[in-house]
Amino acid sequence: GTNLFGNCVIALDAATGERIWHYQTVHHDIWDYDNPAAPILVTIQTADSSRDAVVQLTKMGLTFVLDRDTGHPIFPVQEIPVPPSTVPGEEAWPTQPFPLKPPPLVRLSLDEADLTQVTPESHASALAQFRKYETGFIYTPPSLTGTITTPSHQGGVEWGGASFDPQLNVLYVNANEAPSVNTLRMFHDIDKSATAAEYGAMVYQKNCTSCHGLERQGIPPTYPSLTNLKRTNDQITEILQQGLGIMPAFTQLSERDINALITFLRSDSGSIETKNVTGTRTRYSVEIPFFLDPYGAPAISPPWGTLNAIDLRNGSILWKVPLGEYPSLAAKGIHNTGAKNFGGPVATAVAIVFLAGR
Repeated sequence: GTNLFGNCVIALDAATGERIWHYQTVHHDIWDYDNPAAPILVTIQTADSSRDAVVQLTKMGLTFVLDRDTGHPIFPVQEIPVPPSTVPGEEAWPTQPFPLKPPPLVRLSLDEADLTQVTPESHASALAQFRKYETGFIYTPPSLTGTITTPSHQGGVEWGGASFDPQLNVLYVNANEAPSVNTLRMFHDIDKSATAAEYGAMVYQKNCTSCHGLERQGIPPTYPSLTNLKRTNDQITEILQQGLGIMPAFTQLSERDINALITFLRSDSGSIETKNVTGTRTRYSVEIPFFLDPYGAPAISPPWGTLNAIDLRNGSILWKVPLGEYPSLAAKGIHNTGAKNFGGPVATAVAIVFLAGR
């Protein structure tokens, strides 16, 4: 099904709790395309009228502008056909909503011409990876062989959201170009006969690999390596329960989960293999390593991060500029590339925009 009410903007009457309207931005989300930031309430001013609206930004880099009273899109939105899943038992929803305005803030597909050329080594690495996997439009489902997804779960707009200038009717928003390789792996539920390290490997596989990697290597400095941990068990538990920096809290983990995960992280082996226990259900987990070059930058051509100005009166992009750079590339004289960024902008009344973030 479509999985209501996931990936939705929902308007509730705060006095009664009654649902007034809802609008779903992704049907049956199998990509981790949850709405990352809270909806933004804006009033769009024209020469002779004003209109209250809700703006929902997305990881896809798509911007939904909805009427605040009805939830109907202010700019046209089409339900476009998307590819089916090739995974046995999975039924991807056949269409997805696609706003025609404002334009996408990031690339929504990837071909060989999009691969990075910042250095010969970067291009060679990107090309070798590109030829190993499938690729396609943004809503191409994860596969058993691996699918390069653009912009992926940390692309587009993240939880920093945007800032609105009510005098200019302009929305300022930063966006990421961050493709990843979405691969489904079969794993097995483990019963009580599993060791703590085996159970911890399963917890790690389900919750940690997308950021810290299959071998716990991480992508420093954004995602630290989880080998040779210096923190105490109590400190690790606190981070898992409360979050730290851009890492969210994993409140769904039980005491057993946390203890087993710590045991696995302190084990000598980085393997996340789990044994097949007779009588258990076979399921799939998703591995989402980022599509990177040897310098830790996205393996596509820059810009990899941008700051954008959207005119909400007509749904156009007024300007787009690169945001940030990678120190390892800047040291080689490669600048103005943009970089993955997680801060939120602040617009001021004197037409200056501030943005700081990791």
